[in-house]
Amino acid sequence: MIKQFRVLILMMVVLLTSVPVFAQKQEYNDPVIQKAVTYIKSLQTGEGNFGKYDGHYYLAASLGQAGEELKSYIDYLKTLTVDSNTSAGELAKLIYTLSSIGENPSDFNGKDIVKILLDKQQKNGSFGAGEAGDAFIVVSINQAGIATPKQTQMQTYFEGLTYENGLFKYPTGTDIDTTARIVRALKILGADNNHPIIKNALDAIHKAQNENGVLESWGAPNYDSTAEVVMMLVDLGIDPTAGEWDKNGKNLITAIVDNQDKNGSFKSLWDAKYSSYEALLALFKYHQTFNRTVADKDSKHNSVNSSNVNNDSDKSVNITVSVIGKNGEILFPKTEFTLSEVSKYGKTVLQTLEQTGLSFKTKNDNSYISEIVGLKESISSTAGWKYKVNGVSPSVSAVKCILKDGDVVELFWVDNYMQDQSKNKDNKPSIFKDVTNENFGWAKEEIEYLADKGIISGDGKSKFNPGKSITREEYIKIIITMLGVKVGNKENSGFKDDGLISNWAKPYITKAKEMEIIDGYGDNVFKPKGKISREEMVVIFVKALIRQGKTKLENVDDQEGLTFSDKDKISKWAKKYIMLAVKNNMLKGNEENKFNAKGMGTRAEVAIMIYRIVDMGLKTQN
Repeated sequence: MIKQFRVLILMMVVLLTSVPVFAQKQEYNDPVIQKAVTYIKSLQTGEGNFGKYDGHYYLAASLGQAGEELKSYIDYLKTLTVDSNTSAGELAKLIYTLSSIGENPSDFNGKDIVKILLDKQQKNGSFGAGEAGDAFIVVSINQAGIATPKQTQMQTYFEGLTYENGLFKYPTGTDIDTTARIVRALKILGADNNHPIIKNALDAIHKAQNENGVLESWGAPNYDSTAEVVMMLVDLGIDPTAGEWDKNGKNLITAIVDNQDKNGSFKSLWDAKYSSYEALLALFKYHQTFNRTVADKDSKHNSVNSSNVNNDSDKSVNITVSVIGKNGEILFPKTEFTLSEVSKYGKTVLQTLEQTGLSFKTKNDNSYISEIVGLKESISSTAGWKYKVNGVSPSVSAVKCILKDGDVVELFWVDNYMQDQSKNKDNKPSIFKDVTNENFGWAKEEIEYLADKGIISGDGKSKFNPGKSITREEYIKIIITMLGVKVGNKENSGFKDDGLISNWAKPYITKAKEMEIIDGYGDNVFKPKGKISREEMVVIFVKALIRQGKTKLENVDDQEGLTFSDKDKISKWAKKYIMLAVKNNMLKGNEENKFNAKGMGTRAEVAIMIYRIVDMGLKTQN
């Protein structure tokens, strides 16, 4: 135990030093999204500002949510004048974009953009930005992980607006887009789906959906309104492809997909840029929450599905597979098999193992192979099973690695999961293009270990994006997955904002709360889409250790030993856990002796932390 703690100490010192913060990249292995991202990237100028297009904030936000690095755009933002004279609407756009690209809006270019905005809030809760603008302000600061002040007044303000037949009414007529934004704001402010405004809005908007799945507003099919409504429904926890929103296979998502042009943009009657970022942001939100890809309209799969899109899914592929055990023992010689989509695990690496006839076991919903013919992984020594396709270690789990005709698969045992038996460590190829000895080398082995185990993953295009930030719900899923505990079906977590939790994350968050690893904020909200701070990461990390009996909170003084120069910025509820970490020499400040409690955690930091827990040999609960 002492030896393990010493290893943990060394890596936690690295964990909490300053690391650049960027947005996290999701896995969007999807032709519709990929083409849209390529189109929007083509709009960016050499100065990074998209030709000073008025909607540059949203174009950048969509790329940020796709995980694209936007250094030149960030440099452009730093040239903008931002002060108390900047309008509330402009500040909200900036906050939304900064949180989307992983920058901290509370500390950007030496300014607290969030405070500047919140100082503009009026007594009635509004910000004087107009109905749609005020609703978007709630959405933007919520995305940044910040609760809206004067929530009761804000909700009363929205409830006092004018509505007609379920829709918000301007003097010139009703508007679906503004209604959708108001509904999103009300949900964030604590209203449930039975709130009269929300119920009436859902009924009215559904009546505007035609048989092709698209919404009609202002007398014509409106794909921009359709995208706004998708985001609204997702926030309400409603699947925009199911139930009453399904029109014989046509729905809101297929409507958006069918509207994509060949160049990746989305067709519009007036501005393709606007329609494109609206559509892309809606598809991102749908993908994140329901964990589904969207099919390419040009393929035969013109519907939503939960697996990788494969235009050749009906074709069989011939592959060669071998299995090598300890000390090079051949457990299964090179043999050719035929795989098809109807196979148990499809045309994946896991299916090749299935067809060998060897006994095996997997963990984390088939994310990785834990045992073959009785040879089991050893967590404490990081020994275990790995695989390669054509001599390269892919950045996805065996059950998600789709094979092509002629691929050669090798599954093999390693005594140390950090090392590749067939390569010298110094010449070992990187799994991820952006994690090398020169770039985030301090976390390279840990990241690759966890990726091989299926605990974390890349973007499907050989990138891990180690400097990008991570959301609270994503972090909890990783923690629970790492602990190996069983989770139930989709349950109500008990948090006030349960409806904002993605369906795929809800069982993990429910389990974490049950295990007392998390307890949310004072008003019983979890803020699932908010970015996780350093102090939150450490608290959850330490609670996991306590829960597994690896350390105790006994005899810990909140103040004793805290010598960080910014210790006053550490939240009171976090101090005893941070103190325990300090007491065990598990962390220290940066070169300026700052802990940076409110700084955002990055994917590389999370990988280091999770690996350290695994390396301590925490027991799993099956």
